[in-house]
Amino acid sequence: MKRFAVYFVPPPQSPLAAAANRWFGDHPGAAAADTQKRRLAPQRYRCILAGPRHYGFHATIQPPFHPAKGVSQELISSALEHLCCRHQPFLLPPLVITFMHTFFCLRPAATTPELSALAAETVQTLLVLRQPPDEAEKEKRRAANLSSRQEKILQKWGYPYLMEEYRFHLSLTGKIDDEGEIPALLQDLKEIFAAAAQEQMHFAELCLCVEENGAPLRLLRRFPLGQAGADLWSPRCKSRQHPVSKCGDGEEGKTEKRIIES
Repeated sequence: MKRFAVYFVPPPQSPLAAAANRWFGDHPGAAAADTQKRRLAPQRYRCILAGPRHYGFHATIQPPFHPAKGVSQELISSALEHLCCRHQPFLLPPLVITFMHTFFCLRPAATTPELSALAAETVQTLLVLRQPPDEAEKEKRRAANLSSRQEKILQKWGYPYLMEEYRFHLSLTGKIDDEGEIPALLQDLKEIFAAAAQEQMHFAELCLCVEENGAPLRLLRRFPLGQAGADLWSPRCKSRQHPVSKCGDGEEGKTEKRIIES
């Protein structure tokens, strides 16, 4: 069964993507060379990086979801295409290596109104195309001791960390249970990401990704921000008819390489 997600994925030729490839081991010889220089045992890195490798190096805009009955990949793509038409590219602030609750990630050094608006509208636009989470999934989210506001967001939007609770971040590790490993990991991350994270980068596109039968997510298509034809899609369109495309190349099925190879 397919799940779709909308991510920010750094452009493949960017310094940030190159740093991520070194960290996750995504080019020939990199994993062995970099692992030898790291401060923890190789098996620990395989465990710590397993989760991020499955989902790929990204920042979540719309968390993974099952499409509603009758909703196709083409319809989701069309909705995203016309959503992106209504937003212009913008600069992201420099990123900071952060230990957020239980894991390391990169977070912007300052808030960005354009990012908050884009993330919120993405969730709103896709609401009618998503299958609501079942009670088992909601209970899984509630295990994190949600606040009353997060519970309301879970009930309305299907995920507790959206809207005003949304925190843009690019995950670098999975959960770290041993606090004694934190200093060593931080030093490793600084050596690889410090320079790339300080370079300002344009947020210029949204990425549609797919997870099929539990396999690692694949990047299906990049949707550029800021092109004409935005009025053809409405998130409140109840007929779910596929609008005629006037924005972007309209090509479907050009699957990119999985975001980060394991």
